[in-house]
Amino acid sequence: MIQDYGITRGRCLDTGTGQGNMGLEIARRTDLQLSLLDIKEELLKIALSSAEELGLQSRVTIIKAAAEQMPFLDNYFNLVVSRGSI
Repeated sequence: MIQDYGITRGRCLDTGTGQGNMGLEIARRTDLQLSLLDIKEELLKIALSSAEELGLQSRVTIIKAAAEQMPFLDNYFNLVVSRGSI
């Protein structure tokens, strides 16, 4: 996906992130600032812990919110991903 779109800088939103696996892998392979959004606080805690283990915490923001009520302006992100969110 990263190679297909060539987006390696800017902001990335992983909505319905769960434990943050996909978003953190994107952050690991790029220079993107990553926002991990999920409604479940316990999963976000795991995602933050994983970001710290990978040394990515300075580029990761955790957001507890529903995908239907995202607190962002239109076109704020350069890349938006979601795996399994309905």
